[in-house]
Amino acid sequence: MSHPSFIDLDALHLGDVQPQVAGHVADCSECRAYVGRLSAPVEVPAWLARVRRPRWHLPLAAVAGLAVAASLAVVVALPSGVRAKSPPAVLVHARIDDRWTVWDGTTPFHRDDAVRFEVFAGPHRHVSIVDDGPRRVFDHRLVAGTREELPLVVGFSPNRTAEPVWLVLSEAPLDDATLFDAVARNRRDEMIWTVAITLPKEGP
Repeated sequence: MSHPSFIDLDALHLGDVQPQVAGHVADCSECRAYVGRLSAPVEVPAWLARVRRPRWHLPLAAVAGLAVAASLAVVVALPSGVRAKSPPAVLVHARIDDRWTVWDGTTPFHRDDAVRFEVFAGPHRHVSIVDDGPRRVFDHRLVAGTREELPLVVGFSPNRTAEPVWLVLSEAPLDDATLFDAVARNRRDEMIWTVAITLPKEGP
């Protein structure tokens, strides 16, 4: 039996229902079990659990499930707890060997693994994700002072030893010149906050 890709199954879990994929999952116990595991609880750091979540949820972006060559950002630790005026932070959820967990910042990934990002917005209202092209690969509106899991699943490119990614938070969407300049300078100020991550990778 030919199964949908992990990306298609992740997208189905996130709400992007493709009739062909949904029909397959209904008849396939293996894929149904995989989608069920995506709903398993994930341990979240205590400081992030205390942050207020948005009262509403944006619809799934069209790019949900898109495999992107990414460079990612690790959680910015806040020793005194997170408040609405605290700096932004990014939590990386990793799917390694078919199981979602919070990435420890060191475990290497393989080609079939994937990641999702949970963002604490701080005072900002927009996030962009940039790869090492540099290319703008994702944009999303945020609610200041809240945490939100972004509607994006990021896969890995073959034949690379690491995937670098930047998450750039700002008050409003940035034009390409300003966005790429923020990445190049790792800009962090009241207007723009850049978080850089490199995801190590093993194997082809």
